[in-house]
Amino acid sequence: MVYEHKTKAGNLGDVFKHLALVQMLEGLLTHHQGKHFCYADTYAGRPDYAVTSSKGWRKGAGKLLSIDVPPMPAARFWHQHVANVPESAEMARYPGSTLLADQLIALHGFKSQMMLWETTGANMSALRERFPHAKYTAQAEAKASDLLLEQADFIFVDPPGVHSRRHPDYPNWQTLAQMLVLPSAMLMWLPLPDSLTSSRTITHREIRQLAVSLNFTVSEVVWNTSGMLGCQLLYRADPAVMAATRNIIDWMAGVISCEARHFDVSGA
Repeated sequence: MVYEHKTKAGNLGDVFKHLALVQMLEGLLTHHQGKHFCYADTYAGRPDYAVTSSKGWRKGAGKLLSIDVPPMPAARFWHQHVANVPESAEMARYPGSTLLADQLIALHGFKSQMMLWETTGANMSALRERFPHAKYTAQAEAKASDLLLEQADFIFVDPPGVHSRRHPDYPNWQTLAQMLVLPSAMLMWLPLPDSLTSSRTITHREIRQLAVSLNFTVSEVVWNTSGMLGCQLLYRADPAVMAATRNIIDWMAGVISCEARHFDVSGA
């Protein structure tokens, strides 16, 4: 199965997901010790995607080609690698989370140790070609009990890798809870439900309450367009990294005139 939010490369969900990802990695890498940085991605997808075949690009990152970018390293890295992809160029490619992470780790002078989960053969082949030295788990969901995750300096959780049977783009309660209690720095991205997905047995409010109780900050962004109404970002690292991630989400929400709300243990 090909999941909708992965095929529409560069949509608004991807914009907030990749901005938060880059900001968290930027903060962690700035103070990282050692020669290697271990990055885990529970649903790696493809290294990049064709822009010309993506409707999501025109409604998302493609609308952000000429915005003013503040003097924030993460925002500038994101804009250089994502929003400046030329739609008119032949074979233009939009980078996925794995490619962004690998390039940012290298920019900071570390050797990336990538642990990638993927459920489709075609994507796995593309990943192996681009990242031949990564550790892979093919055709299987990521499980919190996997010892590989305990080795990660950072874990990025994308829902198809931890989906429930009823909703392929949304996790079940047990899997979600097990992931959130892992000790590593983490970012989890989830779509906010619309009226068509109201039958989900776990709500975004319940997810928010659980995540906040485990010292995550939860940012919910709503853009009120057709299809996916918004996204939920759950992230945990040291306070400075979390504050910077919240700020970059607010910046982009202001750029595209949508609503961003944040929740943490302070009751904000």
